[in-house]
Amino acid sequence: MEQNKLKKIVEFSAGGFVINHGKLLLIKLLDNQKIGIPKGHIEKNEDPLAAARREIAEETGYQALKLIKELPKIEYTFREKDKLILKTVYLYLFELLDDMNCDPKREEHEEIENVWANYDQAEKIVSYDDIKKVLKTIKDII
Repeated sequence: MEQNKLKKIVEFSAGGFVINHGKLLLIKLLDNQKIGIPKGHIEKNEDPLAAARREIAEETGYQALKLIKELPKIEYTFREKDKLILKTVYLYLFELLDDMNCDPKREEHEEIENVWANYDQAEKIVSYDDIKKVLKTIKDII
């Protein structure tokens, strides 16, 4: 099917990086072993920042987050069957608060593993180029 005959869908997601004691919280997708950041769909009537907090909590189990900075958003397009998905992802940098009292419990349906890495490790292991570009914007903060 030609690209101009595909049904175009616009989607919005939000998520971000979490830092704690100089390390970044990343996620490993257990089905394909790719490493990225927690993010997901923005719900109806939800603002991107609230969605980022919710998605991080659902995917990693960590909820005590302090916003440090809004990061550059990512925009990309991908094909899914007869649809062309135009996706915008709003990203934020958070600091994990009160990690000593945190018992991370993610949503049961999430097939994800938390990965803590320093900046240099993160730069090497992140699987997605667009996430690596955003990572460069926070190098001085970490």
